[in-house]
Amino acid sequence: MTSKYFATRLALVLGGAFSAPLYAVSDDTIVITATRTEQTLASTVAPTTVLTRQDIAKYQSKDLYELLSHVPGLNVTRQGARGSLSSIFIRGSSSKQTLIILDGQRISSATTGSAAFQFLNPEQIDRIEVVRGPRASLYGSDAIGGVIQIFTRKGRDQTQGILQLGAGNHRTQEHMAGINGQTSTTSFNFNQSYSYSGGINVSRFNQENSKDSDAFINQAFNTRIHHQLNNRIHIGGSYLKNEGEVEYDFGDGKPFQQFEIESLNSYLEADINSIWDLKLSGGKSKDYSTSEDETTENIYITESIRTSASLQNNISLAPQHDLIIAYDFFDEKLGDSTNFNADSRKTEAPIVQYLGERGNHQWVLSLRQDDIEDFGREVTESVDWGWQMTDYLKARFSWGTGFRAPTFNDLFNKYGANPDLKPERSENFEVGFSGNVENFSWGYNIFRNKINEFIQLQSNFVPANVEKVLIEGSELFFFASILDWEFNSNLTLLNPVNKETGQQLIRKPKRILNIDLDRKLGNFDIGASVQAQSRRFDADAGQNRFELGGYGIVNLRGAYRYAEQLKFQLSLTNIFDKKYQDAEGYNSEGLGALLSVVYTPDL
Repeated sequence: MTSKYFATRLALVLGGAFSAPLYAVSDDTIVITATRTEQTLASTVAPTTVLTRQDIAKYQSKDLYELLSHVPGLNVTRQGARGSLSSIFIRGSSSKQTLIILDGQRISSATTGSAAFQFLNPEQIDRIEVVRGPRASLYGSDAIGGVIQIFTRKGRDQTQGILQLGAGNHRTQEHMAGINGQTSTTSFNFNQSYSYSGGINVSRFNQENSKDSDAFINQAFNTRIHHQLNNRIHIGGSYLKNEGEVEYDFGDGKPFQQFEIESLNSYLEADINSIWDLKLSGGKSKDYSTSEDETTENIYITESIRTSASLQNNISLAPQHDLIIAYDFFDEKLGDSTNFNADSRKTEAPIVQYLGERGNHQWVLSLRQDDIEDFGREVTESVDWGWQMTDYLKARFSWGTGFRAPTFNDLFNKYGANPDLKPERSENFEVGFSGNVENFSWGYNIFRNKINEFIQLQSNFVPANVEKVLIEGSELFFFASILDWEFNSNLTLLNPVNKETGQQLIRKPKRILNIDLDRKLGNFDIGASVQAQSRRFDADAGQNRFELGGYGIVNLRGAYRYAEQLKFQLSLTNIFDKKYQDAEGYNSEGLGALLSVVYTPDL
């Protein structure tokens, strides 16, 4: 995609913007991720999508692979069935260039650089905020493509229990129990879940040991508590733990992975005076896994632990003029049993952000300096500007830089070391338009992200800074509510290119289409989704390329509310049993069915 193409896209937006979309979320919905402070969705300049608790219940997704596939600009892949290694690509960036945060804690592995989000259960989650475009000026390394922040379930006004039981094909079982509520000063949630799937044969290889079904088991617990000490001071925290086992196929062996994901976060919020709010937070995240082979008896262990702290001051300079001064610290360490010749790495970062508004114009200016042990300093900045042109039309412009520091796996992988790796660096330009008229809302964004010093494995399996990557594209999204029907759709067009070779980046389709249609019929809720992708390419560790065909799948869902506190649900995924591949050599799930009953008594 050339600069001429980029200009043509802009002309199309100006000439036909009303052919575009957005999600059915109130403009008064409060979001945090785009600016690290509370804003309404309507006042947020950065392109942000929110998946609420209601959306999660409606879609009946069994995992985040299914749930995040509804979001514009996102491509989610996995190497096989549920629980298998999964990746998120925001606007064509790699999974390592997508920052995932859980209740304020970064949960990516310090070894691989990716987050094991495939093990998170949607029933643990209250909402998800997805910000597309670089946010490195607020969050530092890894936020080249964007940021996904996951908030676990919280207490409600009425103390309520929840019991959910489900069963489906592939011997699937889903059990979940919890309680949440609120007193005059404290809100709380406790949640325990268990998931099991007998799985499918994920391997497309013909080895004898790879013809069995590959099972997945996951046990999870999370809690979230918020307490008001007085009118000015609030404290709280959350804890999440997921552990289990997933089988997979590779070569002639019968390997399986045992995993453990933990995240602990605590915070104190204080209203110092009428113009100054302070937030102090700290926590710890852990990513532990053992890969073991029943045939060869080989064991490979990785463990990373990240301790973090943050101090943020929100200062009101004047009405609609706010200054944020913050400081982030985190320390990444590898466990004693990890098979790497590395130890730890510390990062310190001061952040300054200015949010202003005058008349129909809004702006956000951000600057951050990361001081990374063994890598020196990385400065990132961003500018966001919004203009409410009319009551029904808003324009926006963004520019931002980003970077990704090499992970321990990049520097000291088991095949060889390259301690001379440089951080990846990016520069992104973006223009967008959005609007709404009564029961219709829409949006259109075009973007251009240039990434230098791209890190990629070579044919000798050692990573190196060799690639220059250019990703240009556009997003359309549209929502309409007509005669009790809700229609959501989004289309992402990408041209993700390695500028040195001219090749399309692996696992990055050029076209992604999502369509959701839902309706309420008395006590019944019904819905359908269509998800389609164009062809894309994959590559093995030796950089041999394979073409993967495009595909489209259809999912159906329904719910019947028998009583106020009792609901029955049925979801059918890939109803036409489409055969397709997300990754070379791995099968994807065919027809899936899950029947559930949900009981939510008041206590």
